[in-house]
Amino acid sequence: MRLINIAIAAALIAGASHVYAQQMSSEEFVTMAASSDMFEVQSGQLAAKNSKAASIQQFAEMMVADHIKASWN
Repeated sequence: MRLINIAIAAALIAGASHVYAQQMSSEEFVTMAASSDMFEVQSGQLAAKNSKAASIQQFAEMMVADHIKASWN
């Protein structure tokens, strides 16, 4: 249930950030995008560590890898 709440919160933040992105500077956008990626990486690591379902662990590991690639490339 906690993972579902985290996923819902992330979706709401992502939706709100889209509207705000139209009104922010490039520097603000980069900062927000980096923070979002860090959140996704940390959430994915937490999900992979604490989940007992292989499918959730696999998805979480994919999220971590994708967001690390997006942030550091």
